[in-house]
Amino acid sequence: MGFRSFPGLGIEGVPPGNVLALPFEEKAPKGTAIFHAAFAADGS
Repeated sequence: MGFRSFPGLGIEGVPPGNVLALPFEEKAPKGTAIFHAAFAADGS
C-alpha cells in the first residue's frame, strides 16, 4: 500500500489525481481538505 488517490477526497483548485492520502484504517477518506492561511501560496 501507500499514498493513493481516493474518489470523494479533494482540495479546491487541485486536480483530483494530485490529491493523495495514506489511510490508517480500512475506511476510505473523503471530504475537502483545507489548510491554515499560513500555507497559502499567492504566486509571488
